[in-house]
Amino acid sequence: MSRRIVILAVGAVAIGAAVAGGVWVLRRSAAYVQDYEPQKNTLYRGLQSNDFGAAYANDADLAFLKGEFAFLAEAETETDRVVALVRWLNANVRDDEAYTVSARKIYELRRGACEVHALAVAVLEAFGTKARWICSARSSMGFGYLEAFVDGHWALFRLRSAGQIEVGKSAWELFNESEPSLAIRTFWSKPGQSTATFEGTVYPAIFPLANARVHEALRTLFQTPRGIDVAYGDVNPHDFLFEYRVKADAEWVTAGTVPEEFAAILRSGTMRRRRFYGAVADWMGWTSLASTPF
Repeated sequence: MSRRIVILAVGAVAIGAAVAGGVWVLRRSAAYVQDYEPQKNTLYRGLQSNDFGAAYANDADLAFLKGEFAFLAEAETETDRVVALVRWLNANVRDDEAYTVSARKIYELRRGACEVHALAVAVLEAFGTKARWICSARSSMGFGYLEAFVDGHWALFRLRSAGQIEVGKSAWELFNESEPSLAIRTFWSKPGQSTATFEGTVYPAIFPLANARVHEALRTLFQTPRGIDVAYGDVNPHDFLFEYRVKADAEWVTAGTVPEEFAAILRSGTMRRRRFYGAVADWMGWTSLASTPF
């Protein structure tokens, strides 16, 4: 009898521990949704449609910007349109922090340091041209290049440059030749941050081209204007290098080790835990795709 009691007691403790552990995991996962879901939505929007600039303008802003930049419709080629836009931005938008990535706000302020890329991307989107803000080691993670899909190919352009506007290469070409730290700079909704979009505040993220070394299908993002065929439920942002770290703007850029540092983060225990909590939240149905990430 005593042996049976011991077995029952041990079983009860084990069941209790399992239930308590399950409740703890669910509570942690539920709390994590507020950070995980907007990050997941932003990444999915970028992967699925090759649109990493959703934070910069909504449909009303795009219509407004198309009207304000109507002169760009006169450009003979798509490349000419981008060059004309860059020249206008260099001449009319003061090189000074705007503390916003809202394209319309930057346009109205006529001010923006690295944020001027947000306005450039949105204006091109208004004219049906895919574009993105590319950051890099050589030109600093915080500034970088404008990349647009023009005349049948991706091409990089320099803003705030006294020299040649056209780089003559794509981000993918430059990444493979000489700049392994190239990344797409984007943002996701995070309340309480200091950087504002058209609707709320955001947190910066970078999506290194080095992701293609791990996920071969991502090459499509960098070589065509299309996204990749991926289901929402299959996306966990912690499966990718999709993080922003302060050190990436200084130490890692100087050392040229950004991809390696991010890969180490991806393998870390912290990222594994985040991946797990996100997976639980997805499995429980606590995450959903909003019409836009913001």
